[in-house]
Amino acid sequence: MRAQLADVRAHLGEIRVLERRAHVVRQTRDIEIVLDKYEQGFLAVVELQGRRGSHQSGLAGLLEEKARPSARPSNAPARAGCGSICWSW
Repeated sequence: MRAQLADVRAHLGEIRVLERRAHVVRQTRDIEIVLDKYEQGFLAVVELQGRRGSHQSGLAGLLEEKARPSARPSNAPARAGCGSICWSW
C-alpha cells in the first residue's frame, strides 16, 4: 500500500509542476492530506490487528486460507451464498 500511495503522491507532484492554476494545485494538496490520513488510519488498524490476535483468525485467516492451493478439501462442499471463500466442515 505504501508503494501505491508513494506513486500517487509522485503523480500529484508532477501535476503541480505542470499545472499553474491555483485551484488545481490546492486540490492536489488536499488530496495529499486525505492520503496521509488514510495511510495513518490504515496502519493504525494493521497495528491494532497485530496486537489483538493472530493474523490467522477472522477474515484475514479466511483470506489466507483461500490463497493456499489446497485450502478447501475436495470433499468439503461450499456453503450456499458464501462463494468460494467459505466452506462447511
